Amino acid sequence: MTWQETLKSIPGWELKDGYAMVDGVPVKQEVDKEAEMETEIREQEGMDDEEMDEKMEAVERLEEIKGEMLELLGEARELVRRYGDEVVYARAKGYWLAHVETALTRDHMYLGSSMYTMEDSINELAGREPEEG
Repeated sequence: MTWQETLKSIPGWELKDGYAMVDGVPVKQEVDKEAEMETEIREQEGMDDEEMDEKMEAVERLEEIKGEMLELLGEARELVRRYGDEVVYARAKGYWLAHVETALTRDHMYLGSSMYTMEDSINELAGREPEEG
């Protein structure tokens, strides 16, 4: 359990001026950005704690899925490289491998980029600033 989850279970906790407080007493001098964003999202969207927890779990799961997809893409790349000739590998790398990877993340080896990636969706759901493309 994180310290934020522990705080949420304590009656009288609140986030005030960037500090985690219990009955007006600071318990941690610096609150990490994610906890601050969670509070902002909760306030903006009118979410209760349970709804916010579900949303953050969805964000975590999406991050896991993205990672799994990138791992599988790497495996597919290696299989094509290993068992295909240079032309097959070059075509795969230049087309479908590039399209899939650039649709998932901005962290890739290609010159181009997707207008909107899976990573962008995850960041928006989590209340993070979008990355510049």
